[in-house]
Amino acid sequence: MSHEPSRQPQSHCVSCGYEAATGGDDWEFVESPSLGRMTSCPECGSTNVTLRR
Repeated sequence: MSHEPSRQPQSHCVSCGYEAATGGDDWEFVESPSLGRMTSCPECGSTNVTLRR
């Protein structure tokens, strides 16, 4: 039986393609009064960020 190393999930900016570990220090965050804390891309500022596994 082979064991694959577990990979940390990656988040991906849909707008510019930036990718880094989910929840890592590479990402920025913004506060929205109606939505709460949102992940923000440090490269382009977009909040259109998805999770890749």
